[in-house]
Amino acid sequence: MTQNNIKESYDEKFRQITGTGKELFFKYGIKRVTIEEICREAGVSKMTFYKHFNNKIDLVKRIIDLLVSENLTSYRELMERIDITFEEKVRLTIQMKLEGTSEIGDTFYDDYLVKSDPELASYIQIKSGSVFKEVLKDYIEAQERGDIRKDIKPEFILFFLNHIFELAKNEKLLKLYMHPWEVIMELVNFFFYGIMSRK
Repeated sequence: MTQNNIKESYDEKFRQITGTGKELFFKYGIKRVTIEEICREAGVSKMTFYKHFNNKIDLVKRIIDLLVSENLTSYRELMERIDITFEEKVRLTIQMKLEGTSEIGDTFYDDYLVKSDPELASYIQIKSGSVFKEVLKDYIEAQERGDIRKDIKPEFILFFLNHIFELAKNEKLLKLYMHPWEVIMELVNFFFYGIMSRK
């Protein structure tokens, strides 16, 4: 077997394990899923698993790395578009985030955020901090261009946007509208214009 074939085989096993792990974690949560279940569903041995990952938390961290990388690439492409306004970019950012989290179950969120392993919680905090800095830079630049009011902290905007994501998934709020997209539009319009008439 050539070096290229060995690397391809190694990469393929890595993809199989991370893909299966993500699917099972999203569906059942982190704590309920065992390494044995991941190996069985991925069609790999435990020996192969431990060639790639130290333990289950290490696998979760690698999955987080992949998700953050994919999401940042999509976000970067969106923010670099010159054919749409900053307002539309914000609206599409919210839509993109909601679509990206639609397959994630409540148990995963609970394990990931509320009852997170201390090592994992620390890792999530570091990753979130690096993403926050990158997004904050875009909002500061938008403010300098005049797309955002000068008298508002960009940090507050991002804090508020995170709550918009939570509101857009609120069942009581969703029942008031025919389609989830209407909720997103309403929240973004409220975010930009408040309750006063637009002049």
